[in-house]
Amino acid sequence: MIRDKSLRKFIFLSLLIAGFCTLIAWSLSNTSFKQYNFTAVYFLIPMIMLITIILHSLLVLASKKTPIRFINKFMAFSGLKLLLYFFIILGYIYFIKQDIVLFLCAFLSLYLIFTTLEISSILSYLKKK
Repeated sequence: MIRDKSLRKFIFLSLLIAGFCTLIAWSLSNTSFKQYNFTAVYFLIPMIMLITIILHSLLVLASKKTPIRFINKFMAFSGLKLLLYFFIILGYIYFIKQDIVLFLCAFLSLYLIFTTLEISSILSYLKKK
Protein backbone atom coordinates (compact mmCIF):
# COMPACT_ATOMS: atom_id res chain seq x y z
CA MET A 1 0.00 0.00 0.00
CA ILE A 2 1.28 3.42 -0.90
CA ARG A 3 1.34 5.68 2.14
CA ASP A 4 2.24 8.95 0.47
CA LYS A 5 -1.00 10.77 -0.34
CA SER A 6 0.50 12.84 -3.17
CA LEU A 7 1.92 9.71 -4.80
CA ARG A 8 -1.46 7.96 -4.59
CA LYS A 9 -3.08 11.01 -6.16
CA PHE A 10 -0.48 11.02 -8.95
CA ILE A 11 -1.05 7.35 -9.71
CA PHE A 12 -4.83 7.84 -9.71
CA LEU A 13 -4.55 10.82 -12.08
CA SER A 14 -2.17 8.86 -14.31
CA LEU A 15 -4.63 5.98 -14.53
CA LEU A 16 -7.47 8.39 -15.22
CA ILE A 17 -5.54 10.15 -17.99
CA ALA A 18 -4.44 6.81 -19.47
CA GLY A 19 -8.06 5.66 -19.55
CA PHE A 20 -9.12 8.89 -21.19
CA CYS A 21 -6.31 8.61 -23.78
CA THR A 22 -7.29 5.00 -24.48
CA LEU A 23 -10.90 6.09 -24.99
CA ILE A 24 -9.79 8.81 -27.42
CA ALA A 25 -7.56 6.37 -29.32
CA TRP A 26 -10.34 3.82 -29.50
CA SER A 27 -12.86 6.37 -30.77
CA LEU A 28 -10.39 7.65 -33.39
CA SER A 29 -9.58 4.13 -34.54
CA ASN A 30 -13.27 3.36 -35.01
CA THR A 31 -14.29 6.57 -36.72
CA SER A 32 -12.05 8.82 -38.77
CA PHE A 33 -8.77 6.85 -38.77
CA LYS A 34 -9.96 3.35 -39.64
CA GLN A 35 -7.17 2.86 -42.19
CA TYR A 36 -4.48 3.05 -39.47
CA ASN A 37 -3.40 0.33 -37.09
CA PHE A 38 -3.69 1.62 -33.50
CA THR A 39 -2.11 -1.43 -31.84
CA ALA A 40 1.13 0.43 -31.09
CA VAL A 41 -0.82 3.32 -29.58
CA TYR A 42 -2.60 0.92 -27.22
CA PHE A 43 0.82 -0.32 -26.05
CA LEU A 44 2.24 3.19 -25.80
CA ILE A 45 -0.34 4.45 -23.33
CA PRO A 46 0.39 2.04 -20.46
CA MET A 47 4.11 2.00 -21.24
CA ILE A 48 4.50 5.77 -20.96
CA MET A 49 2.22 5.81 -17.94
CA LEU A 50 4.27 3.14 -16.14
CA ILE A 51 7.60 4.79 -16.95
CA THR A 52 6.26 8.11 -15.69
CA ILE A 53 4.86 6.59 -12.48
CA ILE A 54 8.05 4.66 -11.71
CA LEU A 55 10.39 7.59 -12.29
CA HIS A 56 8.07 9.98 -10.45
CA SER A 57 7.95 7.63 -7.47
CA LEU A 58 11.73 7.38 -7.43
CA LEU A 59 11.98 11.15 -7.65
CA VAL A 60 9.58 11.66 -4.73
CA LEU A 61 11.51 9.14 -2.65
CA ALA A 62 14.80 10.81 -3.56
CA SER A 63 13.47 14.21 -2.53
CA LYS A 64 12.54 12.85 0.88
CA LYS A 65 15.99 11.40 1.52
CA THR A 66 18.17 14.26 0.30
CA PRO A 67 16.25 17.40 -0.61
CA ILE A 68 19.47 19.24 -1.47
CA ARG A 69 20.22 16.82 -4.31
CA PHE A 70 16.70 17.00 -5.74
CA ILE A 71 17.71 19.07 -8.77
CA ASN A 72 20.50 16.66 -9.69
CA LYS A 73 18.21 13.67 -9.38
CA PHE A 74 15.45 15.42 -11.33
CA MET A 75 17.83 16.18 -14.19
CA ALA A 76 19.25 12.64 -14.13
CA PHE A 77 15.80 11.05 -14.18
CA SER A 78 14.65 13.39 -16.96
CA GLY A 79 17.71 12.52 -19.03
CA LEU A 80 17.20 8.82 -18.38
CA LYS A 81 13.56 9.06 -19.39
CA LEU A 82 14.37 10.94 -22.59
CA LEU A 83 17.06 8.43 -23.50
CA LEU A 84 14.69 5.53 -22.86
CA TYR A 85 11.99 7.16 -24.98
CA PHE A 86 14.52 7.85 -27.75
CA PHE A 87 15.46 4.17 -27.91
CA ILE A 88 11.79 3.16 -27.93
CA ILE A 89 11.15 5.46 -30.89
CA LEU A 90 14.25 4.23 -32.74
CA GLY A 91 13.28 0.61 -32.08
CA TYR A 92 9.79 1.17 -33.44
CA ILE A 93 11.04 2.95 -36.54
CA TYR A 94 13.74 0.35 -37.21
CA PHE A 95 11.86 -2.87 -36.47
CA ILE A 96 8.16 -2.24 -37.04
CA LYS A 97 8.02 0.51 -39.70
CA GLN A 98 4.22 0.59 -39.75
CA ASP A 99 2.19 3.79 -39.37
CA ILE A 100 5.24 5.73 -38.19
CA VAL A 101 3.54 9.13 -38.37
CA LEU A 102 0.64 7.92 -36.22
CA PHE A 103 3.09 6.40 -33.73
CA LEU A 104 5.15 9.58 -33.49
CA CYS A 105 2.11 11.84 -33.12
CA ALA A 106 0.66 9.59 -30.43
CA PHE A 107 4.02 9.35 -28.69
CA LEU A 108 4.51 13.12 -28.68
CA SER A 109 0.97 13.72 -27.43
CA LEU A 110 1.29 11.16 -24.64
CA TYR A 111 4.73 12.43 -23.69
CA LEU A 112 3.45 15.98 -23.37
CA ILE A 113 0.36 14.93 -21.41
CA PHE A 114 2.21 12.77 -18.90
CA THR A 115 5.15 15.16 -18.56
CA THR A 116 2.75 18.00 -17.82
CA LEU A 117 1.07 15.85 -15.17
CA GLU A 118 4.42 14.90 -13.67
CA ILE A 119 5.78 18.46 -13.55
CA SER A 120 2.59 19.87 -12.05
CA SER A 121 2.54 17.09 -9.46
CA ILE A 122 6.19 17.67 -8.54
CA LEU A 123 5.65 21.41 -8.23
CA SER A 124 2.64 20.96 -5.95
CA TYR A 125 4.54 18.38 -3.91
CA LEU A 126 7.52 20.69 -3.46
CA LYS A 127 5.28 23.64 -2.51
CA LYS A 128 3.86 21.56 0.34
CA LYS A 129 7.34 20.77 1.62
